[in-house]
Amino acid sequence: MIISGVMDELRSLRDINELCSFADRVTGSDAERRAAEWLGGELRGLGRRVTIEPILVHPQIGLIYALHCGLGVVASLLGQSVPAAGFGLILLVSTAFYLDVNARRYLLRRLLFRRASQNVIAHGTAPEAPLRVIVCANYDAPRTGILASRRLPRGTSQTRLIFTCLIALLPLLGLRMLNLEGNLLNVAQLLPTLALLLLGFLTFEATTSRVSPAANDNATGIAGALELVRRAHGDGSVDLWVLLSGADQAGRAGIREFLSAHRDELKERPTAFVALGPIGSGSPCYETSSGPVVGFPADRRMVELCGLIAETTDPPDGASAFRARHSHSGSAAAVAVSFGHRAVAISCRDASGLIPHSQRPDDLPELIDLGALEGAVNLAGTLIEQLGRDAARATRA
Repeated sequence: MIISGVMDELRSLRDINELCSFADRVTGSDAERRAAEWLGGELRGLGRRVTIEPILVHPQIGLIYALHCGLGVVASLLGQSVPAAGFGLILLVSTAFYLDVNARRYLLRRLLFRRASQNVIAHGTAPEAPLRVIVCANYDAPRTGILASRRLPRGTSQTRLIFTCLIALLPLLGLRMLNLEGNLLNVAQLLPTLALLLLGFLTFEATTSRVSPAANDNATGIAGALELVRRAHGDGSVDLWVLLSGADQAGRAGIREFLSAHRDELKERPTAFVALGPIGSGSPCYETSSGPVVGFPADRRMVELCGLIAETTDPPDGASAFRARHSHSGSAAAVAVSFGHRAVAISCRDASGLIPHSQRPDDLPELIDLGALEGAVNLAGTLIEQLGRDAARATRA
């Protein structure tokens, strides 16, 4: 698989502007559906066989998080009078939240209604290749809100804050089960309880906030995926697929549904995932680990190849050098890894390790840095080429 060339800046800007024209494309909306149809048409125009797969998802991610926070508060209050019941409830809520944010099992969100979303899948053109590489990016838009407008310190996110508060209550309620009391224990329990109350309010508030234009997060990832398809011409070593997922803002439900629906097919031959996150501002990064609560390590060989590419490749004019980073947010790559697949995520981040303009009303096409976009696309393309060479060598051996 050869993926080379110079990015057509006008074409990439057109892709970003066109996707942003589907305003308010939140999970389960008509705008999201129309965006999926447009993307399917673009991929068909590039000669790909395209399937638009309908999926049923729970779109109310802010309400889902608020529900976990609320039950955490209930467990804390219940633990004052019935410690065993409070401990059991907080253990259940913590487990449910961990499984939910890692897209493994849905428990509490099943209490809420579902809506239709869709994944856009462009099938590969080399079905006999020894390796299948799936380039994935999401096309739905996030909401903004009070919490999203605050730049949390590096290493924190709303999901990590919620999970930390829930976990902090476990030993405290365990001590109450041992009939321990005292002002110090009361104060220690009060702090995470109040934090959960505040976080529950802030996550619920996000459900009523305006929708981000989502130019960087993540129309740039979509533009990057389309650019990779345009550049690719095969030598039979890689079967290049594209997965443009909906419902990513609902806890990466889109890629979860894809992995579940295609579980058997993905086992038929080696498969690797290259997840393109926001790549329109900042320095191109390959993420050595990512996850909303705990970090799932990226595939070791893919990270090694990214490091070699970073050492031997000069970035485009105006672009920063490639960097390795630990991501403290979720990604499609983390979900793929949790399902047992090889994966790595590529994104662009600022000096603080944050994604510029993410979940903000000023995430507009005119703020996109095309140098960052081209750098990330070049990194992903070179990585796919190297994976193809690995696969070809393994086949000859």
